[in-house]
Amino acid sequence: MARPRIYPDSSWARSHRTRRSASSPTRAALGRPASLSFREPLPARRCRRGVITDEEAIALARAGDLDAYGSLVARYTALAHRTAYLLGAGPDTSDVVQEAFVKAFRALSRFREGGQFRPWLLSIVANETKNLHRATKRRNLLELRMADDPVDHRDPATL
Repeated sequence: MARPRIYPDSSWARSHRTRRSASSPTRAALGRPASLSFREPLPARRCRRGVITDEEAIALARAGDLDAYGSLVARYTALAHRTAYLLGAGPDTSDVVQEAFVKAFRALSRFREGGQFRPWLLSIVANETKNLHRATKRRNLLELRMADDPVDHRDPATL
């Protein structure tokens, strides 16, 4: 299989360009060929164009912008799914995550200003997973109780 060519003007090449550090020694000074020089990655940009930060998205969502909250949902959905699955949500992971995002949206007015959204959301996901476990346990106990008390469906008086 042939390796894909990386052209110098591609977005990958622009994001992975490096620069020589003034403090790092050259390869020639270390007895190595000059073609293999030390390079540092360029500093990462803080924000990509068109991407808003969590603080901005929360402020906009509080003001009623559903697209801003949608960007938070898109950003943290995979992490919330992993967290719910690891906490034992199993096949109900999607339901837990959806309920957590709905509860987070309803509670945005109570979100602490300057706080981080990620740990707050993950605590909601953890609580929803606990709620799922409690509900499952109650449902299983109710099914056991119902199984212990058989009903004769042929006799309408026992209903």
